[in-house]
Amino acid sequence: MPGIDIVGMAVSARTFDEAVKVQDMIAQAIGARHQRPLVDMPNNQGFASTTGSFDYKILENVTNMQDAVLERAALAKFKDFSKVPFGSPHEAARGLFSDLSDEERAKRVTVELHESDPPTNKSKRLTAILRDFGCGMAPSQVPETIFGGGRLHKDEADWLQGAFGMGAKATFGNARAVVLVTRRAPELLGPGEEDRIAVAVLLREQRHKTVSTYYLAVNRWNKPGDEADPYSGPPLITRPWNPAHTWH
Repeated sequence: MPGIDIVGMAVSARTFDEAVKVQDMIAQAIGARHQRPLVDMPNNQGFASTTGSFDYKILENVTNMQDAVLERAALAKFKDFSKVPFGSPHEAARGLFSDLSDEERAKRVTVELHESDPPTNKSKRLTAILRDFGCGMAPSQVPETIFGGGRLHKDEADWLQGAFGMGAKATFGNARAVVLVTRRAPELLGPGEEDRIAVAVLLREQRHKTVSTYYLAVNRWNKPGDEADPYSGPPLITRPWNPAHTWH
């Protein structure tokens, strides 16, 4: 089935060409190429560019994963952000995961590095595979969070490490492609909210004088405020899903 193929290809993507193949599969499944720009700005090259070391940028996304794991556990226990009593990430981790072994805690966030364009010692290119068993995102949340560039932030949640919702931005500028696979944790779905796996691929395209970073949506996007979610499909698996963020 197309949905299974797209998710499987997205999770296993390791090279730029494989990321492009996932994008083509999404376009075929939708039946069109409805491009939605990152942060809803067609001229977004400046947003996706930043200074600093590459190592620091990867660590930004590890922080996001750790926050997602804390958020899932806290919301499952307290049901509401305003009722989470912790004053720091350390306090939250200790209060939520003290009954787990170090090995069990470590499995909730993993990072792998793979060759993108071998040999890496000549190409200098790696693919970072970041996976977490965190809260995940519903398709409608993707444009507002990881692809939203700070529209939703965490500065009022003292028990989370992130603050301004800009962590993903730190990586996009260095990546030829970003493959996102995510599923909202089933226990966090609201009444009537459908359980779906979202798949999106960020690619760059020359637009007149500049370069724009975009992903494909299931319907046409024209301007900020338009609703245009990334591709998604129902989970056709019974095991707990492991969201994956892949940067090439």
